[in-house]
Order: sequence, then structure tokens, then C-alpha cells
Amino acid sequence: MISLTTEVGRGAKQLCEMCQSLAAQVANSEPRRQVNEATRSTMTAISEMLQRATDCSMEGRQRTLGHAQNVSGRINRLVWRVTSDHQFTGQTARITEEAREA
Repeated sequence: MISLTTEVGRGAKQLCEMCQSLAAQVANSEPRRQVNEATRSTMTAISEMLQRATDCSMEGRQRTLGHAQNVSGRINRLVWRVTSDHQFTGQTARITEEAREA
């Protein structure tokens, strides 16, 4: 459970870093702010998930599952932010390529 949580956290953190890099390149402050806010909330959820992952009791596993679902939902919102705004058009392909190379 711990190694799976760590791997999920690592991948989500890489996605957040790429989205922050993408947001920094956008001139319009509102889409940039929205992506940065979604990134921060995702990173917070990742930290909470990783902190709770060491509890191997059944109750701890259930909480870790809940945190993992929270991270997944936040990642979905972050990806939606980046892919639904025309400010990021063209940049998402670059991010996808960077993610594949990582």
C-alpha cells in the first residue's frame, strides 16, 4: 500500500510541476491563477495521502483509499482546467510529450 501510494504521489507531483510550468507561460492572469490554485490543492491532497499511507490497519487503509480518491478527483479537475481553456491550446501537447519522457 505504501509503495503504491508513493508511486501515485510521485506521478501526480510530476503532473503538478508540469502544469505549474505551463501556467507560468500564460499571459492571462485568471487562467494562470486557476491552474496554480488547482495545483496547490492537488499537492496538499498528495501530502495528506502520503502522510496517512503508513497506517496499515484496515481503518488506515480505508482512509488512504479515501485520500487517493481525493487526489484522483483533484487531478481530474487540474487536467480539466488545463485542457478546457484556450489559453493553454498547443501547450498541452508539449506537456504530454514531457510526461512521456519523464
